[in-house]
Formats: sequence, structure tokens, C-alpha cells
Amino acid sequence: ERAAERAAAAGGGARVAIKREDLVLFSPDPPECCLVHCHLRGGAEELDKARDESARKTGYRVYRKLRGESYLANLPAGPDSSSRTSSSSSSRSSSSSSKEKRKKDWQYFEWNVGPVNGAVPVGRVEGAWAAFFKCLHEDQNGGSR
Repeated sequence: ERAAERAAAAGGGARVAIKREDLVLFSPDPPECCLVHCHLRGGAEELDKARDESARKTGYRVYRKLRGESYLANLPAGPDSSSRTSSSSSSRSSSSSSKEKRKKDWQYFEWNVGPVNGAVPVGRVEGAWAAFFKCLHEDQNGGSR
């Protein structure tokens, strides 16, 4: 229950930029227990930079350490990606490499909502995630913080 509440707060924080599904995904979705994999769109360096900047602003670090590239098979394409498909073999090859590129565009971490994390007020969690996504969005668009 607490993990699902925190996942909803993270999703709420994602609304500052674009659709939640374009920035954050959960496995399983919705969370079924206190441990959930959280998949974030972005490279490891830019995500860590946004995490550190938002932690300085809010006093809450949204994740400790990324585990690596996402393992999910059907990740959304970014706004700059083409979603055209065709039945030719070159298109299938291109589609396969496009899926691999999308995987590299997503990182994941394990979010354990135990007693310590569960005690953090949901409003604070949502505010920290909103700050994280705002920092990430500004970094991706070359804005100053």
C-alpha cells in the first residue's frame, strides 16, 4: 500500500514536464509490495545530476543508486524518435536497433518502501519528485537552475 502511494507521488511529480509514462514507469505497475523497480527516462549521468540538484533543493534524495539500463521490452519512444513501422527486413532491423536505443535511454533502480521511507509524508515525496523532474527537464533543455 505504501509503495503504491509513493509510486503515485512519483508519477504526480512527473506531471511537471510531460506525460508520466514518458518519464517514469514501474514494475510491477501498480506496485504489489514494498519493493518496486522504478524506470526513469534519461542517461545515468543526467539522472544522477538531477537527483543531486533536487536533493540540494528539497533535502530528499529520490533514489540512492541506479542499477543500470532498463530491462523492460516495450519502452515508450521519446518525442524525437520515429515510430514508423514497415514490413521490410531493413525496417525490422531498424526497429530492433531502435528498441535497443530506447533501452539505453532508460535506467532503473529498486525502490524499497520500508519503515523509514514509508514514514516520509507523501507530499514531501511528491515535492521531491517534482523537483527532480523539473531539474531533469531544465538540464535536457539547457535551462539554468
